[in-house]
Amino acid sequence: MKLAAIDVGTNSTRLLIVDTSGPHLRDLYRSATVTRLGEGAGETGKLKDTAIDRTLDVVEEYTLLMRDFGISRVRAAATSAARDAENVGEFVTAFQKRVGFGVEILSGEHEAQLAFKGAITRSDLVEPGEEALVVDVGGGSTEFIWGTNSRIDSFKTIDIGSVRLTEAYVKHDPPTDAEIIVVKDVTARAIDETCRLVKEAAVSKAVAVAGTATSLSAVKHKLELYDPEVVHGSTLTRKEIEKMIEAFRSVDSAERALIPGLQPGRADVIIAGALILVETLDALDFEELLISERDTLDGLIGSML
Repeated sequence: MKLAAIDVGTNSTRLLIVDTSGPHLRDLYRSATVTRLGEGAGETGKLKDTAIDRTLDVVEEYTLLMRDFGISRVRAAATSAARDAENVGEFVTAFQKRVGFGVEILSGEHEAQLAFKGAITRSDLVEPGEEALVVDVGGGSTEFIWGTNSRIDSFKTIDIGSVRLTEAYVKHDPPTDAEIIVVKDVTARAIDETCRLVKEAAVSKAVAVAGTATSLSAVKHKLELYDPEVVHGSTLTRKEIEKMIEAFRSVDSAERALIPGLQPGRADVIIAGALILVETLDALDFEELLISERDTLDGLIGSML
């Protein structure tokens, strides 16, 4: 049996197709496209018609792919931008009408649970019983989830993300020193309490998932063609991320988009996303992050087994 999961985020829309017929799940197809569903939503409180249309164009393409693969079941879910939008009902209706199946709007709690289960359950990055933190930096929110591979101890969903912070505080390209300071300050204050709780839980390892972290790893490895086997299990140190931020700030977004490894469509928001990871490492007194390819998509697949 072949299963598919679609994750509609604030910044990107992603697809995972797996084969469940063997003794272990086997990935058949994994893709991400920047669709920016949350464009301008932080200011207006609503999803733009153009953002909905371009997101559903990609979902429609994914639907055709799923038919080619002979999918038995699909689960589609949307996260921060959709759940915060006043007109989320319009999005849900348009989604169903366009592709013929529905989309769930995940609560922050449900999103956090799926991200953790995806990153830990199908991952070889955490030892049995090891207390680990999963950091999921999205476009509109960031999830902090900690526990072991057998349980979730706690989680927090915080309304900071690469798109949300960029739209709210970055008005220049590249960002000014003052804008960087503001983003760092807003982020540090937003995550302070959560990171204190994580430190009290004696977490020994931090695992970062989703597009910001995987893109930074791809940039570190200068991947002209994205290779999940190189990215999964790689590490990013605080100094490496800070060095990349300085490199990103030395050029505008058009030039930044040409940097090997940087996912198309992410050039304008990668600095804010990277700053979230740096501030997290600072607050936890950690020197590095492990990078996982497994995340909410894998959690969605696991929920169908």
